[in-house]
Formats: sequence, C-alpha cells, structure tokens
Amino acid sequence: MKKYYFTLFIVLFMGILFGLFGYFNHGFQPVVGDTILGSVHVLRHEDSKQMHTYQTKQPFKALTIFVDQTDILIKQGSQYSVNFETNQKATVKVNDQQLEIKQKARYNFQMFYFPVIKKSTLTITIPNLTTIDKLNLSIENCRVRFDHLNLKKAYLNTSNSQLTFNQTKILDKFHTNDQEGNYKLANSEFHNIKFNSDSTNIDTNHSKMINLGIDLEDKLKFNSEYSELTNLNLEANGNTTNYKMHNSKLLGNNKINGDETYLDLIHINQDLNLKFTRDENTSILYNNSNYKGDSLVNKSTTNSLKTISNSGQIKIIKLK
Repeated sequence: MKKYYFTLFIVLFMGILFGLFGYFNHGFQPVVGDTILGSVHVLRHEDSKQMHTYQTKQPFKALTIFVDQTDILIKQGSQYSVNFETNQKATVKVNDQQLEIKQKARYNFQMFYFPVIKKSTLTITIPNLTTIDKLNLSIENCRVRFDHLNLKKAYLNTSNSQLTFNQTKILDKFHTNDQEGNYKLANSEFHNIKFNSDSTNIDTNHSKMINLGIDLEDKLKFNSEYSELTNLNLEANGNTTNYKMHNSKLLGNNKINGDETYLDLIHINQDLNLKFTRDENTSILYNNSNYKGDSLVNKSTTNSLKTISNSGQIKIIKLK
C-alpha cells in the first residue's frame, strides 16, 4: 500500500513539474539539446519553423563545415556559390579564401513537441577544373553528396551520416573519424585513406582506393565492385568484418586482421598471393571446394593478401 501511494505521489509531482514548465514557457515547446554548449533549452515554436537563408559567391580554396540535420550537395558548376537554408542561426563567411559554414546551435534531440525541426539544405558549387586544397567536415545526421570534384585533402568527423562520392578525386589525403557511417564511391579515386571507425558501411563501384587503412571498433561491411584497392590494411580489433570484393583487384601488400571475418573474393585478379592465418572455426572455399592449406602462391607477382581470423568464412574464386 505504501508503495502505491509513493508511486502516485511521484506521478503527481512529475505532472505538476511539467505543467509549471509548460506554463512558464507559454505552453509546451520543443525542448532541445545543444551539442556545442551541452545545455538543454526551449526552442520557440516560431524558431522551429522559420528558415534562414545564407548565401555567398566569393571564391575559396578551402572549406570548413560544422552542421547537423542537413542535406549537403557539393558539386561542380560554372561559378563559386553557397546557398544554406536552415532554421538555426548560422555563420557563412569567406576569409583569406577559406569558406566557413557553422551552425550556432546544433540539436541532437527533441522532447515534448513532435512536429520535427525541418531539415536544413546546403548547396556549394565549385567552378569546373578547380581543385580544393582542404576540406574540414564535421557532421551529424546528414546526407552528403560530392559530385565531379577534385580535392587535395579531406578531414571528416561524422556521426549517423551518409556520404556519396561521384566522380570525385581526393589526391593527397582522406582521414575520417566515423560513427555509424555509410560511404558510397562511384567512379572515384582516393589516396592515403584512414578510417577510424565505430560501425561503418563502405561501397565502391568502378573506383580506386590507394593506401587504405581501416581501424575498426565494431562492425564493418565493405562491398567492392569493379574497383581497385592498393595496400589495404584492415585492423578489426577483434570485431566482425564482412568484406565482399567482386570483379575487382587487390594490388600491392594487403592485410585483413579480424576476429570474426567473412570474406568473399569473387572473380578477383589472378596475380595475387594469398596467405591465411586461422583456427578451426574459419573455413575456406577455393573455387567452390574446401581448402585446407594456408596459402595460395603465384610466384610471378608481388601482389599479396594476408588474412588473420579466428572464425568466419573465406570464399575465393579467382579469374582464370
């Protein structure tokens, strides 16, 4: 009985508390968390709907972008232009040919008011045949598309975001710290790549990834079709790796080190040496037959793949 009255008291107390909260804020308003300041505050109803537009046509050689809840398109065009539509106050400026785009408050949750905050849109156009020196991109809950671009260096911090690269070249360096990210490459070429990843999906099609390092904390799904990977170094840190490579090539020295590894190498290049370090929980199928050996050697090439696995399955079908 005492427990019943205690529970009833708590429910009534919380109801009074929320009622006072709504009264002093002129009714129930969106309550949001500011990921920069770490605070919780009321977002006025009119602010959640009002969209602000920021524009510039000044030239730039480098980009710094800090946004969330935004659809981003960075593409080739006839001139430099930026168009940012957002319901949050933002800064868009160019200093010393460096474009900076920042939201002043970045919200990662919303309570008590269910009509959602409208997603922002950002479109950046870069003239044809222009190479951008550097991109710094920090995003959360975003969709990003890069279209027909040349960049020297790219540094990314991403969370719960989707990134698509179409006919894009990153010539010097591509580094990303990623949580729950999805990356798609089509007809693109990346050099000196470093993924520090939590849980990541990577898809490549008709693309090249040269000097690719992946440091994995959770799970990886990697699908590669009609692509070339050179000097892959995957450290799965005892986690699960799903890697499918179809009609593609592994060049240089490659290594996959994981605990639970599922590896499909279907119609890959014949000029490849394979070495397996595994226990009894890892099975190997070579040209659809069980394989008990620890290597497949082609003395005419220096291309190699070394796999280390405690469990899982490795399936290999080489090109004739």
